[in-house]
Amino acid sequence: MSNNIIPFHIHTINSLMDGICKPEKLAKRVKELGYTSCMVTDHGNVSGCIKFHVEIKKQGIKPILANEMYICHLDSHIKNDENRKLDHMLVCAKNKVGWQKLMQITSYSNHPDNFYYKPRLDLNKLEKECNKEFFVFTGHPGSILYNYINDYEAAKLCIEDLKKRFGNNNVIIELQLFKFTSLDEQKKNLEEVNFLRKLSKDTNTRAVACQDIHYINQEDAILQRIILSSNLGKTLEQINSMKEKPMAGFFDNDCFYLPSQEQMYDLGYTNEELDMSFIDKQCELYDIQNQPILPKFCENESELMLKLCRDGWKKKSLPTWDKQLYSNRVKMELEVFNEFGLNGYFLIVQDYINWAKNKGMFCSCGRGSSSGSLVSYLLNITEVDPIEYDLSFERFINKSRMTKENMALPDIDSDFPSDGRELVIEYIKEKYGKDNVAQIATFGCLKGKAAIKEVLRMYKVCDFETMNEITQDMPDEAAIADELEEQNEDSIINWCLRNDPKIFKDYCQLEDGKLIGQYAKYFEMAIELEGIYKSQGKHAAGIIVTDRPIYELAPVIYDNKNHNPIIALDKKDAEKIGLVKYDILGLSCLTKIKTILNLLEYGTLNEPVQV
Repeated sequence: MSNNIIPFHIHTINSLMDGICKPEKLAKRVKELGYTSCMVTDHGNVSGCIKFHVEIKKQGIKPILANEMYICHLDSHIKNDENRKLDHMLVCAKNKVGWQKLMQITSYSNHPDNFYYKPRLDLNKLEKECNKEFFVFTGHPGSILYNYINDYEAAKLCIEDLKKRFGNNNVIIELQLFKFTSLDEQKKNLEEVNFLRKLSKDTNTRAVACQDIHYINQEDAILQRIILSSNLGKTLEQINSMKEKPMAGFFDNDCFYLPSQEQMYDLGYTNEELDMSFIDKQCELYDIQNQPILPKFCENESELMLKLCRDGWKKKSLPTWDKQLYSNRVKMELEVFNEFGLNGYFLIVQDYINWAKNKGMFCSCGRGSSSGSLVSYLLNITEVDPIEYDLSFERFINKSRMTKENMALPDIDSDFPSDGRELVIEYIKEKYGKDNVAQIATFGCLKGKAAIKEVLRMYKVCDFETMNEITQDMPDEAAIADELEEQNEDSIINWCLRNDPKIFKDYCQLEDGKLIGQYAKYFEMAIELEGIYKSQGKHAAGIIVTDRPIYELAPVIYDNKNHNPIIALDKKDAEKIGLVKYDILGLSCLTKIKTILNLLEYGTLNEPVQV
């Protein structure tokens, strides 16, 4: 078999509507099948690219990053029914410059000026923003070229237009052959591919073999149908009873899996169509992970840190202090900050905390391991003397776990009154630039109880009372987070079966590595569904502050209500590419405490509460 085949048009769990490929499992399967390169192409986003890039490189495989973008027919600023129809275009980055540009055009497609039901751009805008760092693929169902699948002359004009816009050698026709259940579908599929083959030859445009991959193994088709049915608000029985099923191709066929190289040959592609070496050669191997990227607080941050520590010492030192002990602790901590370049981080945190306190906000005295730092105490980040209470600095920052190649910044949670949090964020935006500050996305996934209930509901196995009985004793993820990490286990259901089997009583048990019991097959499905994304949201506390516009470093989406930018990555992926997170929490209890203090001081509720 040739090593020139590249599996692409792959939808990971970040294609929220219909993709269920988990990056780690995908990478392992790609390795098993002997592929040497692989391309991920989620619908309208690149949010899954970081995890994919990391996992696929672990397997010694070249990652290629792309976005199956939505293209509207008129100017993307026009938002009406006439301009709501969208075509798909797969845009693939050839190198690191292309990847950075891909993040930017993905961010543009999500900008409120362009977003309309979906993140989208028009061809003129895409042409303007694209450069020679991209391949663009068309021809698959839903693509621009597919609009003209029965009009040969129009199809030729479409290809000519695309090549004029993006370059003769950058436009690729995508051929998709499937083994459909229906012979009529099979015949239609072959006719369309032969149409595209002729077009490829007549226009001297490369055509490549491709499968539309939404799940990893063929037997995973049922898992995708569960997710699809859930997203459509139906049960499997309801979908199957419909005369015209929504997304019928997925419900009637099980051919949207990652094929082996042998299977690709068996589908009927030619050797030339399977030879994607030209893509592999032009798509470079590059690293997308970065060291922390901090805005510069001042010219000489280490000198300012030392000055602020001295100022804090003058204000807070007590006659009972062991001056040598305290002095050694400050010097030790500052040496760590200097060694790992953390001065800027601490200066930024102390700046917005002290700003809030100077505005009269009632802030917390410190949370978590940050109270183990004497420097934090001297800078007013915390109000707890760590030496007095024997708090360990190593619990906050452990040098043995930090290297310049793999450095994790300390985590300082800052608590503000709930009605003062937005004021703090606005201050940060004004200081570092509105384009340089953004919140962080979260991705809600099926876990534990939710996964089991989803499967049982889809199959109408039992009533809700029984579902609650089955899952009532299951722990939440947070309660067993340490145990899950220690056992390298990502399934709450598996953890329960192994560590506390009585939870599921007679419904399902684990015996000799196999699930047995009345509901075993449903539990097996639920375990596979754990970790599948169902929704996208916004982190309750974390914000990112950088030294340049966010869209230069990461893909951006926008809040529906206030149009504020949000990093389209979860916090772990954001940190992997060098983005620095600051946790700014709004607590209603602080507002209430301040109200009580005002009552005690002024004796009336009529006095304004300072925030």
